[in-house]
Amino acid sequence: PIIMVTARGSTADKIRGLELGADDYLSKPFDPKELIARVRTVLRRAKPSPFRLKSAPRTIRFDDWTLDIERRAVISPANRLVSLSAVEFKLLMTFLQHVGEPISRPALLEHMGEPDSQDRLADLQVSRLRSKLKTGNRRCGFIKTIRHVGYKFDAKVLPQ
Repeated sequence: PIIMVTARGSTADKIRGLELGADDYLSKPFDPKELIARVRTVLRRAKPSPFRLKSAPRTIRFDDWTLDIERRAVISPANRLVSLSAVEFKLLMTFLQHVGEPISRPALLEHMGEPDSQDRLADLQVSRLRSKLKTGNRRCGFIKTIRHVGYKFDAKVLPQ
């Protein structure tokens, strides 16, 4: 968990800090008791739930590809490691969690952490991901464009 403690207290600064991944944001000056209460709250939220799975899959297979979650990379059918940017990884994880479901561009932007961006950013990132997921001269066939809607991931997915 991350709590940002800073002298910058404008609303825009707070929003930016939270969008960058902070779990809480506290502006100076502050009461030390408030900081302690916020630390306790963030730690309480961060405790693992007893209902979670004991071990999450480390890889996910889709078609002839394998996503290595720890390395944030995919392994091609030719057994070649393809690195993904943070945004490409989030995008692929979103597709893998919504296999067969149409996903709108605004929803993709939300999952990528860019909710206020224009739809063209989603198109650009999907294009980049597709280029990394092509096999030889064959296009990536499992990310389908749905006109006037967004995209759909159409592949057989198997957690390992």
